[in-house]
Amino acid sequence: MDPIAPVFAGAPSPTALAAALIRAYHQVGDDPLVFSDPLAVPVAGVGPELLRMLGGDDPARRQRRLFLAVRHRVAEDVFLSSNAAQALILGAGLDTFGYRHPTAAARVFEVDLPAVLDWKRERLAAAAVSVPECVRFVATDLEQRTLAADLAAAGFDPALPTCVSWLGGTMYATEDTVAAVLNVVGALTGPTRLVLDYVQSARVSPARHDGARRVHLELSAALGEPWITQYEPDHFAAVLRNAGLTPSADESPAEALTPYLPRPEPTGPDPDVTRRLVQATADRTPRPWFAPARATPGVA
Repeated sequence: MDPIAPVFAGAPSPTALAAALIRAYHQVGDDPLVFSDPLAVPVAGVGPELLRMLGGDDPARRQRRLFLAVRHRVAEDVFLSSNAAQALILGAGLDTFGYRHPTAAARVFEVDLPAVLDWKRERLAAAAVSVPECVRFVATDLEQRTLAADLAAAGFDPALPTCVSWLGGTMYATEDTVAAVLNVVGALTGPTRLVLDYVQSARVSPARHDGARRVHLELSAALGEPWITQYEPDHFAAVLRNAGLTPSADESPAEALTPYLPRPEPTGPDPDVTRRLVQATADRTPRPWFAPARATPGVA
């Protein structure tokens, strides 16, 4: 019997659990530690021995882990250096930021599907991690276009300085949903910083990485949450600008990791070349917060 299979039993989002397990393994099996999260292992609910079965020294798996680690490191570095009053974590899954930094912001809004947030409460309770007063759960389905209303009902203030992260989410949403979510973020009236990632279209990825892309596609499909949306970098930049956001960085995994590694990683296959890590800010163009998503000019 596959010893890993029972770990996923009952998880409402297998990909969210897979990402949490990778973050957890990073804490016990990777050197250097790019992203420190002492709650990752207890919240994931898996012991070190089983975690090591998910890890290993294979360069492809290591580079995939390091990218998942660095995207969280960048998002948290941006927040902790910004003096923002609010953190908005889209597709929060088993993210632990609000539990490790309970005084870093007045409020931390964790957005995910109702079943995922119920599951997260169970995982936190099992790990004896209390929910601080600053954390607010926002149960919503991003595909239903009610994000702004659901945030408002939870007490979110669009005028306060806010840092937003959306990690491991855009590839599982439709293009219309990505545009709608970004439109909500771009319409915030307070200073806004955004960190998110996306999957790069095969049209602009090197052919030598087709095999790695296929592995990713097959894995996400096997977990029941297939990749839906991919972008060319220019297209994604246009989507951001159309939502009132100005991209300030669009990096490959290697580029994002460089500031956090004491030495270059060994050369080898890069399975996450398909992924890009993006930072953006709001352009402060006045518009209603509940404005609907608009089509990107020149994009079918």
